[in-house]
Amino acid sequence: MSPDLSSPDPSSPDIASPDPSSHENASPDMASPDLSIVIPDRDAAETLPATLRSIGRVEALREVVVVDDGGNEIGSTLAAVGDLPLRVLEGERRGAAAARNVGIRATTSDLICCLDADDEWAAPSPEPRLAEVRSGAEIALGLVLPVDAQGVALAPPFRSFLTGTAIVRHGAYEAVGMFDEDLPRGEDVEWFMRAQDAGLPMAWVPDVVLRYRLRAGTLSSRRVDRADGLLAALRTTVQRRSGGVR
Repeated sequence: MSPDLSSPDPSSPDIASPDPSSHENASPDMASPDLSIVIPDRDAAETLPATLRSIGRVEALREVVVVDDGGNEIGSTLAAVGDLPLRVLEGERRGAAAARNVGIRATTSDLICCLDADDEWAAPSPEPRLAEVRSGAEIALGLVLPVDAQGVALAPPFRSFLTGTAIVRHGAYEAVGMFDEDLPRGEDVEWFMRAQDAGLPMAWVPDVVLRYRLRAGTLSSRRVDRADGLLAALRTTVQRRSGGVR
C-alpha cells in the first residue's frame, strides 16, 4: 500500500545555542538506540503542555529538544509539564523547517522524531517503530489519527508523511539533507520524497502513533495548509528530478 501523501530540570530549562557537532558522540550502531524528540514551538502555549505530557513515557527517550521560534514565553509552560529531559534552544524565527533543523543539529541521539507542538504522541509501548529501525530501517512511520480538541476521533487512521509519524536515524539527514527552509509549507512531504528517491529503507507499522489535533477554527486552515504544502512539495520534487532549479 502506498503512503497517503495528503495528508536538565523542567523547572529551569536549559537555554542553549545549538552545537552542530553535538551528535559526534552518538553511535548509530548501538543495540538499543536512544531517541531525541524535537519540537518546534511558536505561539503554541495552549497546546504544548499536552504535547509534552503525551511523551512522558516514551520508550528509549534521551531528550526533548524544544526550539523556541518566538511568539510566546514558554518557560512557565515547560516548568508545568513534569519530569522530562528537556532542553530549550532559541530558534531564528524562520518557520517550522528552520526550527526543526536547529533542533536536529543539536540532538545527541541516534534516532530523532520531529513532533509538532499542537499534536500528541500516541504510539503504544513498546514502541513499534523502534523495532523497525533496530531491524535495519532508516525511517519508520505509523498511522495518524485526526482528533478534535477533546481527543475525539474525526476520521479513521491513515498513512501520511507527517514528521510526527516518523522515527528517523540521524544518518538519514546526513544522507538526504535537512528540511527545505525555502518552502513555507510541505517541507515534510518534500523531505520524505527525497528520502524515497535516495533509496533509504522505510518501514510502516499498523499502529496509530500520532494524534493530529484539529481544533475549532483551525480545521479548515490545517487542511488548506496541507493541500498547499503537498502542491509545493510535488512542484519542488518534479523540478529536482528533472534537474531544474526553483
